[in-house]
Amino acid sequence: MADDLTQETSLLAGRKLSSLCGDSVSDSWLYRIATDTVLRYLQKEFFNSLDIADWPEAGKSDDLRAYMG
Repeated sequence: MADDLTQETSLLAGRKLSSLCGDSVSDSWLYRIATDTVLRYLQKEFFNSLDIADWPEAGKSDDLRAYMG
């Protein structure tokens, strides 16, 4: 997965190269792209791992309290 995220970061950096200003520090610019890429991946994986069939039905507060409990 690390290789895939590195490749995705490289592709995005190539596409966004024009947004790098002359006085910007390129390391921090690339770091930000890499961080955003990994965060998007983790967010997608987190939401894909949720099984909403296990969630209590809306409006049943007693069920919700049991989950928070």
